[in-house]
Amino acid sequence: MGEEPRRIIDPMSKVGIGVGIFLICFWLLSLFIKLGGGINAQLLLCTGLSILLGIFGGNVVIKLNNVLVSGSGIVISGVAGITFAFLYFSVIQQHVVFGFISGDDINSAQVVNIDCEGYLLLGSQRSNGYAFAANRAELTGTSCEIGLTFPEGSRPPEKLEETVNKIDVVSIKKHFGSGHKISWRLDKNSDAVETDQERYNLIDQRTSQPVERVASLTMTEQKIRYVAGDWSLIKAAKAAEAPNEQSSRHNVEALMADLTSVITHRRRSARNNLATMGTQSVEPLLKELRKNKPHYQLRLGSYVALAKMLRYDKNRAAAVANILSETDIAMMVRSLDDSSRTIRIYVGEFLFDLGDPRVVKPAMQLITRNEVGQQGRYNALHVMTNALFRVPQSERRAFQEELRNVHASLGPSFVKTKALINKLLTM
Repeated sequence: MGEEPRRIIDPMSKVGIGVGIFLICFWLLSLFIKLGGGINAQLLLCTGLSILLGIFGGNVVIKLNNVLVSGSGIVISGVAGITFAFLYFSVIQQHVVFGFISGDDINSAQVVNIDCEGYLLLGSQRSNGYAFAANRAELTGTSCEIGLTFPEGSRPPEKLEETVNKIDVVSIKKHFGSGHKISWRLDKNSDAVETDQERYNLIDQRTSQPVERVASLTMTEQKIRYVAGDWSLIKAAKAAEAPNEQSSRHNVEALMADLTSVITHRRRSARNNLATMGTQSVEPLLKELRKNKPHYQLRLGSYVALAKMLRYDKNRAAAVANILSETDIAMMVRSLDDSSRTIRIYVGEFLFDLGDPRVVKPAMQLITRNEVGQQGRYNALHVMTNALFRVPQSERRAFQEELRNVHASLGPSFVKTKALINKLLTM
């Protein structure tokens, strides 16, 4: 009988054993510095164990046709493959982050999407929520919004679309490379809230803190933009159209028709495309809004397109304001108290970014009407914070006197409304 071959661990395998033990020890160390739950730490453990198991399996000598075959070549290939996989996943998580939203209204929504200034995050509806993924290279804007669309007949028409508006894109970007998934919960409050923004709370479940929202411009920032000349609304000449804003009348008409499509994606796509066309789409949008009792989806789509038009490019405000008449502005101000929360939010965003001093008078009239809802009153005050300081001083003082009377009439529960009035009184 032939002598059994001696099982000798070759130098390459010894190196592999050392690497595997080092990775496992590093993982154990990471447990003490609170990194054990991250993806990087888990990959360290898996890679270390895989190398050790591969080496011990690879050093088994196999006899094929009286030829003894060592497993060291297999070990080298395995180590290289595992190392490549580790590096690949490390790079991927620096540029892609995955997330999940659960909670109120997510499960009952027919369509959920996350729109980051024209970039729609890839996502899919699940039985217990909504899963999504974000690519770092595509997040070039400053804000995102979660849109919810509910089945026809499940609620009144003005509540078929809801939005969780102006989430700071930092709330997504900060997760790149963290080794953790985004985990959000959407909580719905009652209709009896002081502001429309309080209707939904988006909570980060890892920290139990609210997800960051985009803050309004401070008074100093507003005045800097005004002095810089971005807001010379009445005298400004119509801004030159950018190359990507050129479109035929046929395309505008087709997009306007899509605003009432039964397909949610087509409606949302039409709104975004009308927004990116700039001032060329303003007049067709106004034409629909001026109609007596226009279709709800036309109203909503028109206001969304106008709001996003300025969201994407604040420098369009002067050119857009030149197209609007005082009657148009008064009509939009009335919509700040619309029965649809979603319309109220987009109208408020548009009028705030517009910064037109012609907003102040109809807004003041809205605030002093007894039948106006609390959210409508707050919205009117909010848009005034970016317009009142542009009103001539003599007129401004008269408006501020009216605001003092409104402030005195409010009860102690209207904390945020009073804070806005106080801000307006200092202008």
